[in-house]
Amino acid sequence: MSTIFKHTDLQKYKAIIDSFSNQRILCVGDVVLDRFIYGTVSRMSSEAPVPVLVEDHRKVMLGCAGNAAANIASLGGSVFLVSTIGQDSEAQDIKAIARQALGHDLGLVTDPSKPTTVKTRLLAKTTQIGRFDQEIKTEISEDALDKVKSIIKEQIKNNDAVLLCDYGNGFLTEDLAQYVIKLANDHGIPTLVDPRGKNLNKYDGVTILKPNRNELSDLTDLPTKKDAEIKQAANKILNTTAIKNVLVTKSEDGMSFFEKDGNAIHIPTQAKDVYDVSGAGDTVAATLILSVSAKATYEQAIHLGNIAGGIVVGRVGTARIFQEELIDAVASHSSQGSNGKGLSLSGLMKLNKKNECLEKVSLWRTQGYTVGFANGYFDLLHPGHLSLFEQAKEQCDKLIVAVNSDKSAKESGRIDTLVQNEVARTALLGTLETVDLVVSFDEKTPADLLKEIKPDFVIKGNNYKADDIEELDAIEDCGSTLFFAEIDEEYGKKVYDAVNRNNVKKAG
Repeated sequence: MSTIFKHTDLQKYKAIIDSFSNQRILCVGDVVLDRFIYGTVSRMSSEAPVPVLVEDHRKVMLGCAGNAAANIASLGGSVFLVSTIGQDSEAQDIKAIARQALGHDLGLVTDPSKPTTVKTRLLAKTTQIGRFDQEIKTEISEDALDKVKSIIKEQIKNNDAVLLCDYGNGFLTEDLAQYVIKLANDHGIPTLVDPRGKNLNKYDGVTILKPNRNELSDLTDLPTKKDAEIKQAANKILNTTAIKNVLVTKSEDGMSFFEKDGNAIHIPTQAKDVYDVSGAGDTVAATLILSVSAKATYEQAIHLGNIAGGIVVGRVGTARIFQEELIDAVASHSSQGSNGKGLSLSGLMKLNKKNECLEKVSLWRTQGYTVGFANGYFDLLHPGHLSLFEQAKEQCDKLIVAVNSDKSAKESGRIDTLVQNEVARTALLGTLETVDLVVSFDEKTPADLLKEIKPDFVIKGNNYKADDIEELDAIEDCGSTLFFAEIDEEYGKKVYDAVNRNNVKKAG
């Protein structure tokens, strides 16, 4: 069973996700270096009844609070990660990854009293066959704690919400957790905690406590296998502490949310194929805190967190989710194929205003993607257009299609030749898998838009010659590579001949 969204819901959810880019999140918790060793297994060891993994390659990623922070960043938010690391080579790996994924490592405090925690997973293709951890779970030193508190005190006023990730590795002590929660409450900003252990007092006063079944049982000393037991345990927390809300994640059974006033929300899972649950909870937490920070309702926030978690468990390794992926996933849960006017909802979800387009391009750049750009009226799509987009996508990771608006068509004297209006033309383009983003422009040419986007590639049909392209100067100024796709002009001629023969009504 999956969540069904109506068209009006989709517009609201897209607005929430788009506003992630304006959210600033303080992320506090245990940081781990996740190491994944990939290989193949073809025999058993002669020394013990265990498989022998022949290594093919390995990856290192931020784990635990680091993974949550990386997800906040990949979803478009600004994040300031605060944690401690050891005085070792693994710490340097974490700092390097943090600089790349988050933009800085300013909140990582070196604590020489304990080593950096490392979790190494062995995978035969998509199957995890073993794991070993390097960790010491003692509390951080007093000196490190003082430095961490100082950073948090300075940063709290610069952020809109706080995410605390407790993995029981000794960083998030009761003293530190309460310091952060009380400071956030004093500043009127929401907090969310991913808990660990039996000390419920550690999290008193938090806005949302997000345990799984086992963690809920640990915190309450109550059974939590059945829904009725989960409700009883959650209510025990709400009735005996200053914790405001409890969100219980239940793996394949979805999530249950409980408020102090007795209101409850139950949402089924979204996952289809589960390959790896490494870090899925971090992704859910990141999506939840961004949504709450963006003023989403709790129900909206839980829906988005649930969908995000369902995406990442279908991947191998500690995974991140990106803003456009979440938008596409929400669109795929539509209860209808159109908005009631014959316009595809998935197509509408790809439409962007210029400022939204530029924000996404900026995000793509940080993710290392190459950007392609194609433009035109695209009035009546035909196989020639589809071939153009397919060839364009072979040149780049992300393809932007810029469409002459109705205003542009009037300026150029083309409005009377168009069969479809701007909304229909852009929405139809958005349904194509090869197209990642659609944006319209009002000028006669896309020259100004090109100068702002600065694409790596500009794609034209081979019916053009370079000297015939009005925006050629802008393309050259951007340093973009001009690529000419092979297309058959006969397709377009046949389509318009048919339109003219049948006297099809033009766009108005």
